[in-house]
Amino acid sequence: LARTAALGGDMDAARAALEAADKAAADAVTALIDALPAAADTTLENADAVAAARAAFDKLTEAQQSLVSADATAKLKDCEATIADLEAAEADKAAAAKVEETINALPAADKITLENKEAIEAARAAFDALPEIQQFLVSKDAQDKLAAAEATIAKLEAAEADKAAA
Repeated sequence: LARTAALGGDMDAARAALEAADKAAADAVTALIDALPAAADTTLENADAVAAARAAFDKLTEAQQSLVSADATAKLKDCEATIADLEAAEADKAAAAKVEETINALPAADKITLENKEAIEAARAAFDALPEIQQFLVSKDAQDKLAAAEATIAKLEAAEADKAAA
């Protein structure tokens, strides 16, 4: 009987040690999450810290994860969503910049010849292929330059047609 009681005491001690280890692991991850800025203040510079907090959380056992507060897990998810939004915005800017670069490489309207038609059509196709949000990011100056180039090509083609008809 005394031996059974001693075994029960050892099991209680082992259980308490396991619970303490789970709590310590959860507390360490909570500290990583608490160190993150609020989602509204998160920038791409925080991406590595957010990823590290996610990786640490994912390494926890299910029991340990349940010890991380709902507020902390919500903060982590909100920071991840902010990072995803910021990365998408950067991708949008990069796509728009590439098209703007293509447009800006076109000659000025007064220097355009019919030989530039293919490049102008390619620039228009690239612009039109952008989703609306990315088109909005292409500067007005670049959009105006493309429109002026297209208008010049139309005038040059009309002049060519008139010459051919004469």
